[in-house]
Amino acid sequence: MSSISLIDWLFTFLGLKGTPASGAIDLNNTVMEVDPDHGTVEHFVVTPCGYRIRVPQTQDVSHSVGELLPEVRQSLAQIPPLPRVVVELLREVQSESSTANSVANIASSDPVLAAALLRTVNSSALGLKRKITSVTEAVSYLGFGLVKSVLLRLRLDETLPTAGQNGSDAEDLWVHALAVSYVAEVLADRIRGVDRGFVSTLGLLHDIGKLAMLSQKSLKNQMALTPTEGEDNRTREARLLGADHAGLGASLAHTWGLPSDLVQAIRFHHHPENAYEANDPLPLRQAAYVVFIANQLVKLCFAHSDEMAIDAIPDSAGKVLGIKTTIESLLDERVRQAVGRAILFTSENTKQNKTALRRLIKLRNGADAMKLIAAAGDSAATHITVDDAATSEFMAKESDATSVFRASGTTRESDIAKLIDAGLFHQSKIDLPAALASQAAEVLRCLLPNLALPLPDRVVDLVQHYSRETFTLGIRSEALKFADRVDPLLSPEDGAKLVANELANVMNLGWVSSATISTDGSTIVLTMK
Repeated sequence: MSSISLIDWLFTFLGLKGTPASGAIDLNNTVMEVDPDHGTVEHFVVTPCGYRIRVPQTQDVSHSVGELLPEVRQSLAQIPPLPRVVVELLREVQSESSTANSVANIASSDPVLAAALLRTVNSSALGLKRKITSVTEAVSYLGFGLVKSVLLRLRLDETLPTAGQNGSDAEDLWVHALAVSYVAEVLADRIRGVDRGFVSTLGLLHDIGKLAMLSQKSLKNQMALTPTEGEDNRTREARLLGADHAGLGASLAHTWGLPSDLVQAIRFHHHPENAYEANDPLPLRQAAYVVFIANQLVKLCFAHSDEMAIDAIPDSAGKVLGIKTTIESLLDERVRQAVGRAILFTSENTKQNKTALRRLIKLRNGADAMKLIAAAGDSAATHITVDDAATSEFMAKESDATSVFRASGTTRESDIAKLIDAGLFHQSKIDLPAALASQAAEVLRCLLPNLALPLPDRVVDLVQHYSRETFTLGIRSEALKFADRVDPLLSPEDGAKLVANELANVMNLGWVSSATISTDGSTIVLTMK
């Protein structure tokens, strides 16, 4: 297969690849196209690989500043206020004079929070060699950003409770929020004067409007109404609720008495150029752009929602921030590591089932699978090799006492759970580097539950191999066959495109460097370094 740039790969994986942009391209790398049949004008950003992302137009801002419908206001009024300890702690961690002691003193006033911090710092996700029993020491190890995350997650779970399918959606939303917070901190390090505490908090809270929609039955029912054809999510939110999730979140943040700068930034997190006035402090205006960009980079690395939309980075971002704002310059290893840390930390500390992070790897069937294939470009499967001989050879490896492990089960949920436990036990007994160990465990935990099927049972074979700093994981099952997942039967090329999309998150994160599949799709072999 021909080589392809990382950026090209990211955009094709995420369904952003379209026809190469045509028309008059200006010096800002934007193309304008006129539809003579409808008399409309659309603008697109031309990405480094020649594809397009829609540029939000000025009128889009009205989505977040509309008048909330009376019934929506009533629903928001039923949401309890934030506990006092949350407000106090948010203020303290963003104070220049704050210390681990001062933050710990506030946290210790809430026994449940103190216990949560100790439980978190002693979790396997952090890998400390000794047990921490002091809240002050826990704060020191966790850092203010993670302390805020634990606090907000704990108390917002009580203030905005979710259950069932909504609970899983909320779990994915928390992964996204924590990742945006982490990435915003990484980006803030590049820009002198930007308050890392502010962008960290804004990253955690920017989508609280979505959390409110998941927790309030009346809002959820309103959003379940049939969408208008061609209507994007934020337009639909504005039509059904009177404001989009950004406006909803800002209204909630104002009701909670959060600082006005934070409320304004939440309100315009899709339009940072409108968050503050030109005469407002430069670091504040920069912070709005930092979180906006972090939001888009996280979406590129972890598609947390099937209805995810990626906004183009406006030209004004580079001028305000004083840095290059191309995808190549922004999406570096530190950013990918920040997203990975958020995913792994949330997985280790979640109260939900592991499959709550189901979109990290999600196998598709039927029309859903065909939609992914249709959206993928010709180069989408560059990192996927179709090779029956290679997959057969790997799956035929015999188990030994050290590097090779084999196990078999069925697609029954109980058997899948046993296979995961057996695979994790093997991984713990081999000398995997810490980062690779966490990633290998999470890939196994996310991939295998996709095979849990109702009767009739199908056989599942698992093979793991570690050698020369490379970990390889292979799974074989008839449940993976393209013929059972998609009708009509896929060609090997289309099958590779489907698998490429299904593995997009772990590949974009750099967790999986390549994948080999069998022609019929029944075998997947993943290479991790």
